[in-house]
Amino acid sequence: PTVVLKRLVVNTQSSYRRLQIIQAQTETLAKYDALSGLINRRVFMDVLHKHLDESQPVAILLIDLDHFKAINDQHGHSAGDSVLVEIAHRLQGIAAIHAGTAARLGGDEFCLMFQGHREESELSEIAELTVRWLSEPVLEATLCGRLGATIGISRSWMDAREASSLLHCADTAMYRGKN
Repeated sequence: PTVVLKRLVVNTQSSYRRLQIIQAQTETLAKYDALSGLINRRVFMDVLHKHLDESQPVAILLIDLDHFKAINDQHGHSAGDSVLVEIAHRLQGIAAIHAGTAARLGGDEFCLMFQGHREESELSEIAELTVRWLSEPVLEATLCGRLGATIGISRSWMDAREASSLLHCADTAMYRGKN
């Protein structure tokens, strides 16, 4: 009976450790985009809601990649995924430089969020830097086309005080930029 009991205790401990690992993985998948490692849309919206509920000024740069569909069509989804990972890495760099947060909202749509009041000129500089960095060649050996980005900017103190409205304003600005 003692051997059986010891075996049961070891199996229970092992199962518990596996359960903890799976729970940690599940929590990570719930918060972060599995491909890019950036926070996902849900977490981004939660953070945005929190800042706005606390009346903290927030600026967002909504980023849509230009010519991304052509990469997927010409080189396949694995090449497209590699491009998205590289773009996420570049956006994390920009977010780190400017004390912001980078998120992948889905597909080839990303967002940079900045707390605090930022001057229009500073946001324009960040947007220009972002377009430059995202337009740099990605996977040079594989891709002959150039990627680009269109960015829409919205500010909570100017455009909207509610999260979905603020995102909609950035989306509208981005589509104006595309046209």
